[in-house]
Amino acid sequence: MTFRGYKLHVVLIAFVVCLGTALGVQRLVYGQRVVEPLERAFAAIPGVVEVVLEPRGGETDIVLHVEPGAELPRVYREAEAAARARLGDRLGKIVLADQRTPALVDAFYKMHLTLHEGAATGRFTEMAEQLDAMAAELSLTDYRVFVDDERVYVLLVSDDGYLYETVARPAAPVRGSGG
Repeated sequence: MTFRGYKLHVVLIAFVVCLGTALGVQRLVYGQRVVEPLERAFAAIPGVVEVVLEPRGGETDIVLHVEPGAELPRVYREAEAAARARLGDRLGKIVLADQRTPALVDAFYKMHLTLHEGAATGRFTEMAEQLDAMAAELSLTDYRVFVDDERVYVLLVSDDGYLYETVARPAAPVRGSGG
């Protein structure tokens, strides 16, 4: 079939080949300029075992597999800095991969209000006391809570799994009316 002297099937084939080549080159360049350097940067962070990059819309989510006993705040901050340096505004979420069980999810649910209250108010001593009391009643073999300027990091451990969560802190602690 022709249109104004052009064979449409040849034009269509040429278009598909050019489009495929352009997309392939774009993917190759993205891999060499973004993905590979980012994977090398993550591999250099002590405590990171594996990283998975998950494109989502115009952003890229980072899934970090962290070795047990790693210092969560340091690992998270270094990973976030490396990701921001390479991805900029295209950085989506940073997720700490875990092996959560329904019992651990339930334990976190029971603790989450205390964690959010502590993160919002800055009353970490009270938060720790309440969490200690809760942990004694739950089927946890270990739990750890780390705090830095931006987040509260939670690690819950049971015999058959572990759970990582982060709770964002507001820029400035909110003062309660009680004093």
